[in-house]
Amino acid sequence: MVYDLKISGGTIVDGTGRPRFTGDIAVKDGKIVAVGSAPAPAAREIDATGKVVCPGFIDIHTHYDVQILWDRMLTFSPQHGVTTVVMGNCGFGIAPCRKKDREYMLRTLQDVEGMSFRSTMTGLGDDWGFETYPQYLDLLERRGVAVNVATMIGHTGVRVWVMGEDAAERQPTEEELAEMHRIVEEAFEAGAAGFSTSNSPAHTGHGGKPVPSRVTSMDELISFGKLIEKLGRGSYQLTWGPEVTPDKVLHILEHADVPITDPGIASRGGQEDERIAGVEEAWRRGHKWYPQVSALPNTFEVGLARPFMFALDQPAGTMNCKPMHDLFDPLSELETVEERYAAYQRPGFREAFIAHTERQDWKDNYWPWLLIGNAPGNSEWEGRNVVDVAAELGVSPGEFVFDQSIATKLEFAMLALSGNRVPEGHLRLLKHPHLRIGLADSGAHNGEISDYRYPTYFLSHWVRERGFPLEEAIKKMTTDEAECYGIVDRGSLTEGLAADIVVFDPETVRDGRMRQVHDLPAGARRLRSDAHGIHYVIVNGTVLRDQNGDAIDTDGELPGKVLREFAGHA
Repeated sequence: MVYDLKISGGTIVDGTGRPRFTGDIAVKDGKIVAVGSAPAPAAREIDATGKVVCPGFIDIHTHYDVQILWDRMLTFSPQHGVTTVVMGNCGFGIAPCRKKDREYMLRTLQDVEGMSFRSTMTGLGDDWGFETYPQYLDLLERRGVAVNVATMIGHTGVRVWVMGEDAAERQPTEEELAEMHRIVEEAFEAGAAGFSTSNSPAHTGHGGKPVPSRVTSMDELISFGKLIEKLGRGSYQLTWGPEVTPDKVLHILEHADVPITDPGIASRGGQEDERIAGVEEAWRRGHKWYPQVSALPNTFEVGLARPFMFALDQPAGTMNCKPMHDLFDPLSELETVEERYAAYQRPGFREAFIAHTERQDWKDNYWPWLLIGNAPGNSEWEGRNVVDVAAELGVSPGEFVFDQSIATKLEFAMLALSGNRVPEGHLRLLKHPHLRIGLADSGAHNGEISDYRYPTYFLSHWVRERGFPLEEAIKKMTTDEAECYGIVDRGSLTEGLAADIVVFDPETVRDGRMRQVHDLPAGARRLRSDAHGIHYVIVNGTVLRDQNGDAIDTDGELPGKVLREFAGHA
């Protein structure tokens, strides 16, 4: 036999958690055919001496559903070693979607996931090429994808398909709920990895209305769990809210024994203990519940230039503050910084902003967790707490932030520490056997975060700097992730599995400093963080990236697969 590819002499960390060892990996026809010893010759050989060879990383919490239709490479995830993504989280996506509902769905994504409406409309164009969920999967397959893609069908899209904009107003009739079940079952037959929903109070859609998935009941949520149990495969992804609390998740599991994953456990000085206790009780009862914890400190760039996380979503979602819907909702359709700058100077806006941010909930829960990130002309403030600098100047935090924003034409920006504020508590969460690395939100909140970089951050900060065991870290980002969704053919370096492989330098791997780029459709902004120390990213046996960047013709055939088959619950 002549191998297609051989990776020689590397330190193999196979993703199972067992100790590292030195050896070779051989690949043939997209599959791993030898691990440890690979004596035959190869068409291409990579010398991995001094490097770590591990499975490709699996990002289980992405929102690439729109971006993938104009960016088949899913930049920038593969740079950081991601070879598989799970899309359709939090009940959101763009399939199914009738033509008449397109604007509504994209406005919803703008309001809850920070995706510019003008940008997504420009990127998708007039001909989306699908309406139903199976048609969406078929389109992805025809167009090709750089990395492997698993998709979930979202509750909001299903509700809108059946109920129209009434979906954000009322409960479904029995007939409407039955039709929703039919659509979800059709999606699972086509290859959905799961069903997702959000009950989060932070998820408020266009015009200040709750997103349709929030207008639900425990009976409706249980009904979808029972459907997934009946189908015998797939996961149920929930997002916290009044109907999704630890005791209510246990209630769902008692009625529908299905794998559940949810984003949002973070280290906040003990506030997370109730959720962890609920998770551990579920496992004691024999259920599978995989909450997600971010590998990063949940730091969002916020400011009046892009008020989404600052003024609308974030206060209610992570800071326990009343958001400023009355003040900012009328401005939600403004696309440019210049338009917002002009709007903020309208009579009474400054006073209303300051008055709201003087509320006690903002004083207690928001301002103490804001650092100054960018202060043109006053760089000595950068990295300091907003409250401290405002006090030195003798003004309130709201006055300070508003006036500095106007003075710098909205270039003034802050960093909001919305979660994982206690490093030792964060480490405890990362080590918990039932928690999974997630909540990267890759493809969403492009102007505020760049958490798609979590693999290189984990390997540099937690492994190299904090001593997190390398074998455990790799397992967390590979086989543990595959377990959530029953991804059976990848996640470890095992003979017979798909050859998704990363080769990296353990001494230099890291995420790069975030910087602004304007490379989305219609010139929309996002934060970019380049990876360092990632030498090769291999997808299904094809070298996708090397040290020089993309190693394939990005306009040609791509090596990723649309995943459609997943392990059964048994």
